[in-house]
This record gives sequence, C-alpha cells and structure tokens, in this order.
Amino acid sequence: MRAMRLAVVLAVALLAAGCGGSGTSARSPDQVVRALRSVHLDPQRTTIVVTLESTDGTAQKPPPLQFAINTPSYEEFRPRATYSVEGGRAIVYVYATEDVAAPYSAAPRSHVLVVRNVVAVTAQGTLSRRLRAALARLA
Repeated sequence: MRAMRLAVVLAVALLAAGCGGSGTSARSPDQVVRALRSVHLDPQRTTIVVTLESTDGTAQKPPPLQFAINTPSYEEFRPRATYSVEGGRAIVYVYATEDVAAPYSAAPRSHVLVVRNVVAVTAQGTLSRRLRAALARLA
C-alpha cells in the first residue's frame, strides 16, 4: 500500500513538472507562422545580411575576427527562422531558446516585443496591434 501511494505521488509530481503550465517551452517556426497568418500578416521567410559602409560610401565586407572567442558557437545564437511581416515594416526572429532571445527585452517596448523565444523588431514606428496580438497568442 505504501509503495503504491509513493508511486502515485511520483507520477503526479512528474505529470505536474511535465505540463505544469510554466510557459517555458520554446515555440517552433511553424507555430509562429500559424500565429502570424491567423491575423493575416503574411509572413515571408527572409534572410538578414549585414554590410558595413565606409565613410566614402562604399560597401565593405566585415573585418575578420582577430581573436578567438571562448563562447558557444554562433549557430546557437543565430535565429532558427526570420520572417518579414507587414510589407517589411517589422521582422520576426525565432530563436532556439528563450535565453538567446532574452537580451532583446532591454530594448524600448515600442520597437521590440519578446515572447518566449520569439522577437519582433521594427526599425521605424511602433509594432502594430495585429502583430502584438499574434505574438501574445504564443505566450
């Protein structure tokens, strides 16, 4: 009887840990696309390319790293997917974990929204209500 009670307590604890509703699971790119399409934002898969411009106006390649960085690889910090929404007015990044997306939380709220592992950024203006509503569904 005592062993059965212990088994039931362990099963309940494991069940609570597995689906306790803590909200810490990352969202997949497919879930993000479905949420964006649900409010008719028409997400377009995109790639972000960074170029540097010199003072004379010519584009240059970024300089190579001159030292070794003792951190996890760039692949861990690169977005899993990047989407352009609202005709290019905003970009939505989907990262592998919430920890990678967390530093964006320090940016001004009108230009950046972080929901779990998803980051929405706008270069000018503010994030639209539709985009905020779509990402709120992922919370």
